[in-house]
Amino acid sequence: DLRTCHGGHDKPDSPEGHVLGYTLALDKDEFRCAFSGYMPTDRCDKRRACAILSSLYDPMGLLLEVDIAGRLLWRDICAVCKEWTSVLKVDLVERLKQWVRQVEEIVSTMRTQRFVDLGNESIIVSTDASNDAWGVDIRCTGDYLPVRVMARGG
Repeated sequence: DLRTCHGGHDKPDSPEGHVLGYTLALDKDEFRCAFSGYMPTDRCDKRRACAILSSLYDPMGLLLEVDIAGRLLWRDICAVCKEWTSVLKVDLVERLKQWVRQVEEIVSTMRTQRFVDLGNESIIVSTDASNDAWGVDIRCTGDYLPVRVMARGG
């Protein structure tokens, strides 16, 4: 009931709010992930790469695939750069730039409904693991199938 959610008003006073660290577009009642990173320069050190890769805030795992890609990139960076001031090789900087472009595009376009009627729909839980990573994906069936309810991975 969006009327109750908005304090008895048909429309909220502000077009956006914040819930669980996500931006909440109140007009459509949808979550949007936050990304505060920036495009790295051609000369990027390990410390800056860490700041960029950790700037995607997604506590419910709505963008798990992008988050895991960033974690795998971070693992590759740490394998060759031991010091925080170590400058990344060109191929790692290009991968970091590609990751930033992907995150910026997804964050600007991807929305997730805040309310999913789990009382009337079933959920699907998918798991997978390999030597490199593991993941759990929870989605709703029916009309909500594209809606990821939650995900975790590592």
